Amino acid sequence: PAKVPEDASELPDFGLTQSYADATEDPRLRDGVAVFLACGAPCALLLLGCSLLGYGMEVYTAVAPRNMDKVGSIFVFATAVCMCGIFVFDIPDPDRWLRRVLVEFVSICLGIAAAVLKGIRYPWAAVLFAVFLMPLFLVEVRRSVCRRVKRKGFYWLICVNALVLSACQIALWVSWMFLSSYTPNGAMWTEQTKAQLRRDSRQIYANVYEERALNWASDCSPEAVAPTDPVVAGLIETACASAETVWFVVWMSPLIGILFTFFLSIFCFLQTWFDLTALPDCTEQESVTEDQLARETSAQVREQDRLTKAAVDMVKYYVILVVTMMMGVYIAIYIGGASVHLASAFMAFFAGAMMAIVVYLIHEVKQVSLERAAEYSAFVKNLKKAYTSDWMRAIGIGSMNVLIPIFLGLDTLRQRARVLRMPQKTPQEKEDKEAERKKWFTSTGERLCRELSAWSWCSILTKVNILGELFLILTLGGKLTFILFSWLNTALEPVDFGIVLVLVFVVGIVMFMLPPVPGSAVYVFYGIVIGKQAQSTIGFWPGVALACVIGLAAKLVACVGQYAIGALAGKNVQVQKTIGVDTVPTRAIEKILSERGWKLGKVAILVGGPDWPTSVTCGVLRLNIPQMLLGTLPVFLSSIIPQTLVGALLTMETGSDANFWNMVKTGATAVAGLGQAVASGVAAYAITQTIELDHEELSRPRAEHEAVALLTERQKAYNDKVAEITKWSVMPSHWRALILLSAAMQLMGGFVIAADFVLFEPICFRKFQITSRIDDAFLDGGLNGNVLNIVLPPVGVITLVVMCIATALHLAHGKIVGRTAMQRLKS
Repeated sequence: PAKVPEDASELPDFGLTQSYADATEDPRLRDGVAVFLACGAPCALLLLGCSLLGYGMEVYTAVAPRNMDKVGSIFVFATAVCMCGIFVFDIPDPDRWLRRVLVEFVSICLGIAAAVLKGIRYPWAAVLFAVFLMPLFLVEVRRSVCRRVKRKGFYWLICVNALVLSACQIALWVSWMFLSSYTPNGAMWTEQTKAQLRRDSRQIYANVYEERALNWASDCSPEAVAPTDPVVAGLIETACASAETVWFVVWMSPLIGILFTFFLSIFCFLQTWFDLTALPDCTEQESVTEDQLARETSAQVREQDRLTKAAVDMVKYYVILVVTMMMGVYIAIYIGGASVHLASAFMAFFAGAMMAIVVYLIHEVKQVSLERAAEYSAFVKNLKKAYTSDWMRAIGIGSMNVLIPIFLGLDTLRQRARVLRMPQKTPQEKEDKEAERKKWFTSTGERLCRELSAWSWCSILTKVNILGELFLILTLGGKLTFILFSWLNTALEPVDFGIVLVLVFVVGIVMFMLPPVPGSAVYVFYGIVIGKQAQSTIGFWPGVALACVIGLAAKLVACVGQYAIGALAGKNVQVQKTIGVDTVPTRAIEKILSERGWKLGKVAILVGGPDWPTSVTCGVLRLNIPQMLLGTLPVFLSSIIPQTLVGALLTMETGSDANFWNMVKTGATAVAGLGQAVASGVAAYAITQTIELDHEELSRPRAEHEAVALLTERQKAYNDKVAEITKWSVMPSHWRALILLSAAMQLMGGFVIAADFVLFEPICFRKFQITSRIDDAFLDGGLNGNVLNIVLPPVGVITLVVMCIATALHLAHGKIVGRTAMQRLKS
């Protein structure tokens, strides 16, 4: 197509819109059929191959023999080699569709075989692989059948088809649960269904433990006698949990398909709000008058403005989603005290969704679009500044981990393969081939290397260490909180009910004042202790109501205490500078929290934000205490009631209604977690809108912040000297080795701990809930009388040692750099 005239700016490069410049047609029947098949095939694969509705139990039983896991490892290796070959040899060539389809078909078959064969060790692998085939199929449909369909129309097709499939799966699954002959009472999640699942999983129990065949009744049931050797007991416990996870996944997998298609439908519906379809360019016509050209140029400029506004809205939307997903990951760390399985599911879902959203954002809104949008929007300008900061790069390094060097290695092979395929019949072709032979990377790899070489690596690796240390503190804080509450729960059992109320109120306030302790753990603790003792005194439901009221009172008192900490610490100018009282985002939060009443943004920040940092920041900013408490009151509905109810239900004598109350407990935990994540998203939206609308006001210098500005100016010389001596090209080799080694060790340890949250088989920390007892055996969920048993040897011990050594190396490096910078300044 002809380019836009020179006096009109080039249109922004929006991912799918610019990739399919000819996408100007409305959807047709064949497009709808193609999208339906792309969405329906993975759902059918999930229902038939992974669930009780099809042959899920038969499939998992067939791969139960131990040698199947080794065969699965071979297929995993073959799949990885195939994917690397596709990348190195540029096989997905759009001009050779048959070869591309065959290669993609072989890759998918290898992946399915690998996921199924590894199903006993990783029960969720086949389910996740099946659902993630859906976006892969949709990408292929977009590249082929629906290439000319308008962007908005294509997303509408996905939205409608995904919603229809979600409804069909709900109808099918619910009908099956009530009408199935799997047990005399259907296939609801009852003790009868569990017993039948265990009977059908006999072959799985027989192969899940390497030393011998297991039997559920004698090895895995609550009445089973644990071996005297704690190591053997731990191995059997892990094996039993693995077998239980398999049959739970077989029963649960239809719900995964339902949730995935439903969220895909919502996501695509929201995408239809952003119309990024460019107007046709009539400047390519053969004969155009000057008036027509002027009108078209003006139209192109107007269209650029429209597209830029759409890009700003899209960036805001994705930022809100990413913040919501990040808060979901934070919540997942702490709801393990009530439901370990649900915490793992939350971690896997939110972490995977966050990565997918970030990748999609990078693809959908290109760099040039972000730069144009930054000129138009104050919020995007601040976002771009944050996006290019060392903190964001440190987060990227931590997320990508070893993938960056792997990509560069494969890109080198890709360049060599391209050189070998280049013709050399003419002198010009020989010259071009020789020039390409001298290059190490492709243009993509060279662009990445240029970007990475310009980074301040010492600063980035230092921040990688800080993030790893914070992650370790939060993780250990959560584990220790569960252990402490478990001990208190046991210790308070013989105490009088009235004294218990006073003690738990005081303990709750003290725990709220500790930064690593989340409010969710305190509410669950209240429900467990008060709910259990209330059953023998005032009754279960009055006890739950009393626990909720005490939880709210403790929360409000703790907010005032945390506010006081912030107010006292805020007198220190360095603390004010650390909080960023003179920055636009912090002032935006201050402006929102200063509003009176129950404004949505204010309530979302106070309810959705982490407990300790939010209230302490209010103290630093010297906000109105009654208004802060008023905005905090809705936490009673969003968090306190559901999480206190969860804790109380953990101790409820349910009898024949156990299955119903277990479902209520799981639902309440999920509602509390999702509610807090949604509140975080609303808070992010309120902050972005405030920055956008009041940026000029928030950017003005303030008299009360002159001390912060002076401190920043005084520290500038020191910071400049640190930046000067920590340039990667001039740093001594032992400095570089020190910070590289510490960052690598932090990344390795953080990866293992993150995997421990996602995997159903613990590798780092033993699964322990607040209702567990420290003195109980491992098979009963206890720690065998020793709190140190929360750490699983050898992986857990090695991980903690490695991260502690990394922290020591990081502190040593910081001490050396700081001392050298001060010496240079004095001289």
